[in-house]
Amino acid sequence: MTVLILCLALVLIAGPADAGPLGGLIVAGFKAFFTASALIATALRAAVAIGVSLLARRRAKKKQRPAGLQTTFTTKGGTDPQGTVIGWYATAGHVIYRNSYNPNNATLIEIIELGDIPGVSLRRVMIDGVVSELEPNRRPGYQSVIVKNYNGENYTVLRFYDGTQTEADPRMVEIFGSRSRRPWTPDHILTGTPYVLVSHHWHRGLFRNGKPEMRFELDGIPFYDPRADSTVGGTGPQRWNDKSTWQQTDNAIVLVYNIMRGLTTPTGEVWGGAAEADDLPLSNWFAAMNVCDLPVGDTNRPQFRAGFEIRFEEEPASVVEELLTACNAQISEIGGVWTVQVGAPQASVVHITDDDILVSEPAEFDPFPGLEATHNAISVSHPTPDGLWNASSLETITNPEWEAEDGGQRLFELRLPVVPWAEQARQVAQNMIRDERRFRTHKIVLPGEYYWLKTLMTITWTSPWNSYDAKLFEITDAAYDVRTMNVSLSLRERDPDDFTHDDDLELPDAPQETTGITVVDAGVPDFTVSPYSGLDGDGEPRRPGILATWDGSIADTSDGLSFELRVTGQTELSWAGDLSEIDGGQFALVGLLRATDYQMRAKAIARVRQTVWTGWQDVRTPDIGFDPADLSDRTWDAIHSDATAIASALSQDATISDLEALLEGHRDREQTARNVALATEDLQALVKDTGEAVATARQELSAQIERNVASLVTLNKARADGESALAQAISALTTTVGDQSATLSEHATSLDGMFLEKMIRLDNNGHVSGLVLRSERDEAGATVSDAAFVADRFAIVGPGDTPQSPFVVYTTPQVIDGIAVPPGVYMRDAFIRNGMIGRAQVRDTIESDNYAEDANGRPTAGMKLDFADGEIKTYGVVMSRPMVLASGSFTYSGTANDGARWQFVNTGIRVGAADVWQAGNKALVATAAITTEASAPGGISGYDHFWSCRTEILPGARWHGWVGGNPQPGTAYRQDPALMVDPYWASGNDQRVFLDIMLETVGGVYFSNPTIQWVVFEVT
Repeated sequence: MTVLILCLALVLIAGPADAGPLGGLIVAGFKAFFTASALIATALRAAVAIGVSLLARRRAKKKQRPAGLQTTFTTKGGTDPQGTVIGWYATAGHVIYRNSYNPNNATLIEIIELGDIPGVSLRRVMIDGVVSELEPNRRPGYQSVIVKNYNGENYTVLRFYDGTQTEADPRMVEIFGSRSRRPWTPDHILTGTPYVLVSHHWHRGLFRNGKPEMRFELDGIPFYDPRADSTVGGTGPQRWNDKSTWQQTDNAIVLVYNIMRGLTTPTGEVWGGAAEADDLPLSNWFAAMNVCDLPVGDTNRPQFRAGFEIRFEEEPASVVEELLTACNAQISEIGGVWTVQVGAPQASVVHITDDDILVSEPAEFDPFPGLEATHNAISVSHPTPDGLWNASSLETITNPEWEAEDGGQRLFELRLPVVPWAEQARQVAQNMIRDERRFRTHKIVLPGEYYWLKTLMTITWTSPWNSYDAKLFEITDAAYDVRTMNVSLSLRERDPDDFTHDDDLELPDAPQETTGITVVDAGVPDFTVSPYSGLDGDGEPRRPGILATWDGSIADTSDGLSFELRVTGQTELSWAGDLSEIDGGQFALVGLLRATDYQMRAKAIARVRQTVWTGWQDVRTPDIGFDPADLSDRTWDAIHSDATAIASALSQDATISDLEALLEGHRDREQTARNVALATEDLQALVKDTGEAVATARQELSAQIERNVASLVTLNKARADGESALAQAISALTTTVGDQSATLSEHATSLDGMFLEKMIRLDNNGHVSGLVLRSERDEAGATVSDAAFVADRFAIVGPGDTPQSPFVVYTTPQVIDGIAVPPGVYMRDAFIRNGMIGRAQVRDTIESDNYAEDANGRPTAGMKLDFADGEIKTYGVVMSRPMVLASGSFTYSGTANDGARWQFVNTGIRVGAADVWQAGNKALVATAAITTEASAPGGISGYDHFWSCRTEILPGARWHGWVGGNPQPGTAYRQDPALMVDPYWASGNDQRVFLDIMLETVGGVYFSNPTIQWVVFEVT
């Protein structure tokens, strides 16, 4: 009877999956009683087998995960795998929307998704490698990022949503809600999705690398902690069926517990074990969770914490394995019931001696492993929060005694991607290497009364055979033979001292520099100013000036220098200019006021940093006035004439009063001459030290009698340097009689051999008319010309005594023959061989010269348009244009479901640069469909499943092709297709028209490696 009861007990322990014939062998270590889902149960057994040391379990992995972030840069486009952050971790996120606004699109908006389950919270932001705390809200609903600050203004701000939002961001709706392309409407709520709305306002000195790279540090989603549930033996308000009661946590075993029970993904599927609560006995799991929360170290930190970014596409067992490693934990399943042990082995449950072992059964003993499976030193790497969450390596833990035993150092490199705390990473590593040195393993057979022993239990063994005195062993496997009622145990030696806390390892990560590098501008090294004299060909000083000097090596780091000059005591600048050739270290400025106190300053011109002005430096120009050589012969003739007259008067013994009268008369004569007529001419030519040549010629003729004035002013200028050339001719003819004034201005310009312009402007007492002629290169490099007229009437008149005008253009309303007519082109007769009319108003009919019709009014030849009656009559009607402008298809590799998006699908429709936006306004219609068979959970139902492709034309997409050394785009459907299309309305072919195709499904429909076929129609 006792034997039958024992057999029944063993069968019940094994569970239904093992209740076979009594003659079989029942293994209670890792049996397949699938109360938890088969997915995680099978994988977890293989991943966390407890028959070896903790370190050996890690060594058995073919490849450890990287120790740093899982998402190291912000992804965009395509389909991003669903996932979430648990515990404390960081992610670069996934861009799901990008747009810009403000003048010149100076403000960039990004929506970055941070996960797919609500409830995370944002701690810190990292921008371009700089860690930034979040400021209090300086704008309602926004948080400012301190690092992107300049002159007290924040150039990056963000708004964070934790996924529980119930409405779209109001500011986004305000800015982008009415846009025809990429609108953000009140329906864009992103329900259940944690995201950040980031706004970057462009500043050249802050965003030197263009759009900044960002990472986001998060506290993960809330989890259920049964210790806080008063209905299951804990204390608190949490309930498994009410997620609103859950709390954020980084307790490693709490995270494992929730994955074992299963996380519900956004699609409603369960990711994890789907274990029932009874399969995870709380007395065991409570104890393991409490071990993780045990305070240690000087800061009383929790002993074992964890954080990670999980992806729902990977095996849950792989994540569980990492979490167990973070706390040196082992997990076991017997008959569908899972138990866990953290850190040190359990207290012994029984003591045995050699007398208890059945010597009639075979026994095995493995005292030492081979050197290839032995380690005596361990290094560890883990993610470092203060190092931008990049992987960081800690110092190697060594033991000279072990190295001597093994004949040299044997290092194991441990990666702990879920442990962002250096103190914990060191303790875990040391516990592992200590536990690794427990080499002894046994297989023994005990009689049936020990049937209750299970894996992860510990026993003590006193054995004179092996020199053991109450030595501690952990059960790694237990098997029961129903025929003999014996239990076979696999044992491995353990020692609780291997897991004692070492205060010497409680060291935080080494300090890492993560603040921004403040670039201190060096100014303009050795900048000085001094008086300078401009010399003539004979070496004589002729013009006062200033010489600026500096260290020419500044050319290695700067693109040029800017200068400002002012008269001392004045705020307005006398001169300002830039200089690009600066390696010579000097620059002379001449033609200034003589004997005058000036101030000059300078600053570097650099595209990659902010520069500052030097202080104002004082300098006094030399006292160099006009020389006799500066006066023209005409001036000298006038002086000679006056001097002769004065000398003649003096020679006739004239009195002083006579001399004064003569001088007064001379002054009146000169004043009268100026009132009556004036003619001046000024010619200047200058070659600067910077390699620039300038020549100007100015002429002025004027005549005036009282208030009646006539003047002619011309200015001609020529300038050339090493990079450009400019020629300009400007003239103005003006007559003024009383209050009436009329001016004719002409401007002619030739620039760089590529630009010509001629402008004539007539201003008759404020009524302006004229014309502009221009020839220049467009963006494509082609030469184009324009002619524009500003006039009330425009006509071409033939020569002869009685000129005829074929047409007249009126730009203002007119009255002709007593009839008021609007602005337009008016012609009496027109003969057009080929013509294109944008808009026409016809009072009567238009017909071909061969039009004819029968007695019933039916056309027998030609064509007639009757506008009065609204009739079109044509013989042999043919109206046709192909509806399909372009078509194609591509195949997507992978699984596509609701929300899958293929942007920038290249249609091969070629248009010119001026047609890019126009393409969206043409009568173009795009459609797309998936031609591949659909799938759905449980099969496709005609009532419950639906799918369609939303297709839009993307006006504004620019693509110059991928030729020469340019790289090919990463996705095939972005490249030019084999068939290219040139619409009749296209002005060029250097741009492409692209499509945006998005898949929408209902009922969980998905496609494997779908083929998407698209068509673009041009509606006639």
